[in-house]
Amino acid sequence: MASARAKLGRSVLLGLGTVLTPEAVRDAIRAGAAAVGVGDEIVSKDLLAQREFSEITRRARAFVEAVQRARGQVERPAQPVRPIEGPDTR
Repeated sequence: MASARAKLGRSVLLGLGTVLTPEAVRDAIRAGAAAVGVGDEIVSKDLLAQREFSEITRRARAFVEAVQRARGQVERPAQPVRPIEGPDTR
């Protein structure tokens, strides 16, 4: 990524492909990626089927925090996750 960025100058780079961990996201941002693409690493069919929304939230926060750390942004404590009120629609 860093060598591509050096050749392309001010172009915006997006890190897409196999990103398996928050650490890999951190490394891509530090190497010059403006953004990364994640999917199953955060939301899988199994987690959705099992309605594991707290786990999806935990995973998403880990990736967001990795990007924030890589960019040197101040981290704020995450707000507690509250369940959605309403009837169970399973």
